[in-house]
Amino acid sequence: MNRLRLEEKNKLKIEIKDILFLNDRDDETIINIKKLTNNTFNTNKIVNLNNNITQRKENIIKIEKRLVDLSSGILDEELQIIRNESTQIINNKYKESNNKKNQKKKEKEEDQKISKKYYIDTRKNDREFRYYNNGVNRETKYYYKKSSTIPEYMIKNLKTMPNNKGYIWRGIHCYGDKPSKNDKHTILFEKRKGVLTIHEWIRGSDFTQYIISEKNHTRQKNKILSNIMKKNIK
Repeated sequence: MNRLRLEEKNKLKIEIKDILFLNDRDDETIINIKKLTNNTFNTNKIVNLNNNITQRKENIIKIEKRLVDLSSGILDEELQIIRNESTQIINNKYKESNNKKNQKKKEKEEDQKISKKYYIDTRKNDREFRYYNNGVNRETKYYYKKSSTIPEYMIKNLKTMPNNKGYIWRGIHCYGDKPSKNDKHTILFEKRKGVLTIHEWIRGSDFTQYIISEKNHTRQKNKILSNIMKKNIK
């Protein structure tokens, strides 16, 4: 408590010293104004300065009374309350500052995680993109290589066939140039070791039927090799 009293005493004495300095300055200003021409402006200025001096003197009286109360211990409870409030304010500011630091640290860690994930994902996407491009390049080269070997009769027939019919030549699907007659029924012909194989896709509302059959010259009906129902992707 003695420390609180001493701090308050020093504070009050500094206030009195500052007030006395201001009063001395105003007194000197009044003396200088009186040496000037006597007019309304200067007179009002002197009145205002004297009012300020009077008010400050009243403040000095209040401060001196507070010094007396301080010495007698009357202000002890008030000083303790002020100290507790100040301590609480400091603790709150310290806590707030720590929270901000922790939040910034957490945000920085999150940013680092995001950056790391972005880096890993980018590397992965680059690899996948290169792999995809390499695959596309291989498929493109294969397509041009095999398409150059398509027989002339197929090319001639495709010009007169509808777009839902055509041939399979060495894995390449070739469709007719004419408009499709039935978008839900596609037929492609393929020769396998001299045997004509027929691929049919019959598309329904929910499923597509994929039939693979062989042309049988000795029978009226083709030989069914495979008949599969696949669910449509919507």
